[in-house]
Formats: sequence, C-alpha cells, structure tokens
Amino acid sequence: MALNTTPQVNTANNLNKKLEFQQREMIIDELSQAIRLLSKDQKAHKILKEELDHHLQSSKASTTKQ
Repeated sequence: MALNTTPQVNTANNLNKKLEFQQREMIIDELSQAIRLLSKDQKAHKILKEELDHHLQSSKASTTKQ
C-alpha cells in the first residue's frame, strides 16, 4: 500500500515546490517593481529640489538687481 501512495506523495511535493517557487518569483518581481518606483520617486524628488533651488536662486538674483 505504501508503494501506491509514494508517487502521489511525490506529485504533491513537486506541486507544492512548484507553487512555492512561483510565489517566490512573484514576490521578487513585486519587490523589484517597488524598488524601481522608489528609485524613480527619488530621482523625481532630486529633480524637483534642483529646479526649486534654481528658481529660488534666480528669484534672489533678480531681486538683488532691483
């Protein structure tokens, strides 16, 4: 009887391993996407800060000329 269940157990174990692997791949993909979005947010923040600094410097320069 144990011989009859061994292939079933192996099949179930293989299926579980495959599902775990797929879940890990999905988690890795989601984390990668989150990292990319954070990187874009940081770049956007840096650009906005640079633009604001430039605008403030330009405003300061034009105010001191008057």
